[in-house]
Amino acid sequence: MVENGGNEVLTGTRSAEEWLSHARELVPLALNKAREVKGFPGRWKMIISKLEQIPSRLSDLSSHPCFSKNALCKEQLQSVSKTLKEVIELAEFCVGEKYEGKLRMQSNLDALSGKLDLNLRDCGLLIKTGVLGEATLPLAMAGSSTEPEAAAHGNIRELLARLQIGHLEAKHKALTVLLRA
Repeated sequence: MVENGGNEVLTGTRSAEEWLSHARELVPLALNKAREVKGFPGRWKMIISKLEQIPSRLSDLSSHPCFSKNALCKEQLQSVSKTLKEVIELAEFCVGEKYEGKLRMQSNLDALSGKLDLNLRDCGLLIKTGVLGEATLPLAMAGSSTEPEAAAHGNIRELLARLQIGHLEAKHKALTVLLRA
């Protein structure tokens, strides 16, 4: 599967806007590469249909006024970008027929399809849960006597959203923090 390679340093320094721009650049590349593939037509057709939904989800995220201030949104954009890079990589393997076996590639394509499903679902959940709107809640309530309560409420909502969104390690960390709270 796809690894970040030498881009580890850049991951922490990019803003949400930069990740959004990067993801938007990758979508047409991924679509073009996926459409070039001749093998595994059923799986690639499903992947292409999911790829075609990504721009509208990215637009939904970016149209939210607080999208750039929320760590969950940035993490989601990183995840989408990583998945799009994986689409490009697997499409290149399939076009060049440089894969280690038909069953392994079918398994990789099924896993990729699942990741795309997860990315689409998580983008929708970020909007539906209202977590994006709470990104600036503690700052807006600064000076208020209920500031600690508002911050704690916002943190708990973000942790609950993390249990629904993202990869397994992030879910484990969120659960650990919730149990300590």
